[in-house]
Amino acid sequence: MANVGRDAEIAEIDALLGEPKALRDIPQWDKATRGGFDATWTVEDRHGVARAQLRFACRRSANTYPTFALVFRTRLARESHV
Repeated sequence: MANVGRDAEIAEIDALLGEPKALRDIPQWDKATRGGFDATWTVEDRHGVARAQLRFACRRSANTYPTFALVFRTRLARESHV
């Protein structure tokens, strides 16, 4: 059985990813509570409405890589390890 609410949210995320976007301002790097640094960049749609965040994280651990995630509203849309 399909989850209509989830399918609609996925369609909305795909639409955002497929349309022109802009990043608002320059993110500030802040010290993370677990060591390292975090930064958050606001993603605006073509109408200038804040729709998502691009989040970066660099941890101090030698065994980790920088990561970034696209957060749509408050849910993780995509995540990648560099």
